[in-house]
Amino acid sequence: MKLYGYRNVLNGHSIIDHFKKQGLKNLSDPLSLHVTIIYSKKDINEQTIKLDNKQLSITSKCELDIFGEYFVMKINSKILQKRFEYFKDKGCSWDYDYYRPHITLSNTPQCIDSIIPYSGKIILGEEKMEKLSMCWKNEDNIAYNNIL
Repeated sequence: MKLYGYRNVLNGHSIIDHFKKQGLKNLSDPLSLHVTIIYSKKDINEQTIKLDNKQLSITSKCELDIFGEYFVMKINSKILQKRFEYFKDKGCSWDYDYYRPHITLSNTPQCIDSIIPYSGKIILGEEKMEKLSMCWKNEDNIAYNNIL
């Protein structure tokens, strides 16, 4: 199975509200926020994967960035990095130069020069795994790539 692994952000409303108060527009739905852990286009045996079913609280300093057309918040987390390495050790592929955990805040580029990064806790839910789909739809029937 080609694999997509992620953790949902459980306090997405706090994060999005922080940026709304600073005047940012077209922000993501707080309930759609997540951190991708693995995006493997290589078939692997998902039976060999053990998911972490605990919540994770991250308090590290975050940085804002623009990835192509996406406005993201990069997260420094040794735990997320270790989990990424775990998936790679289990045979998952990764098509990028490096892994940098992030939360996509908007699919609209933003001017971030004067934006204050979010400094509160980021609470992530348990790891989830699903078959990789190059295109999926949310409840509102909006298509997204599940890469971000």
